[in-house]
Amino acid sequence: MSQLTSATKSNLPNAQGAFRLIAAEVEKVFPSTQSGFKLGPINLDLPSSTSLAVVGPNGSGKSTLFQILTGNAPATSGQITLSGRPIYELKKSCGYLPQHNLLPLWATPDELCRYSAGMLSSTPSAAKNALAYWDCLSFSDRPVGMLSTGMRKRVGLAVATLHNPQVLVLDEPFEALDLGHIAALRQEIQRRTSAGAITIFATHIASFAAELATAAFFVHHGTGSMIPWPESKSAREEILENKFAEVAPPPLAFLHSGMTQ
Repeated sequence: MSQLTSATKSNLPNAQGAFRLIAAEVEKVFPSTQSGFKLGPINLDLPSSTSLAVVGPNGSGKSTLFQILTGNAPATSGQITLSGRPIYELKKSCGYLPQHNLLPLWATPDELCRYSAGMLSSTPSAAKNALAYWDCLSFSDRPVGMLSTGMRKRVGLAVATLHNPQVLVLDEPFEALDLGHIAALRQEIQRRTSAGAITIFATHIASFAAELATAAFFVHHGTGSMIPWPESKSAREEILENKFAEVAPPPLAFLHSGMTQ
């Protein structure tokens, strides 16, 4: 797995080109005929060089929030802006990796990345660079439907990151990756933070959130708030574990009580 090229790195803003992502009173209400679930109001103010860990129990609203943050789904009310402009006008400034694979099974990784590069006004070399970084070149001409879950995740990461977006949103990005590619993802998140980009990621792995995030946002039953984020990695992990214990405490008894001896 190679480093990203200097040409790709230079696309990110520096201190003189700082920007800000703001979510103001964002709500999403689903009809009662579906689930009656309501997200929000959500408020976020993320400056350049932010890496935000979004954490919370399953079904809390993280994926719904990510769809809205990337402009892929409308909010019922409120607004998402990037440097003062509505996010739906700046979708090319965002990269998005959904939790579940949405890539067409008949297309190859090379076709998907070259098509995406064209749509995003990036060069073919950017597509090849992304495929190389995420270690996809050996299967870049095979249909996505023939790839393993982990391979598909890497293709999704290549598509999401090839244009070096100002805002990168990753929904459970570590799932299905092997240890080497987890290391590559951790490196890329850290590089983006140092380069002035904004990265938002969901994870249930407390150690990854504690290591990589500069801030954390806890979501539960559709409501969310920033949580304390001390300098110490161990203190961050403890805060996350305590937050989860409050809303989803472990069971008091063993599943198979007769096998505890």
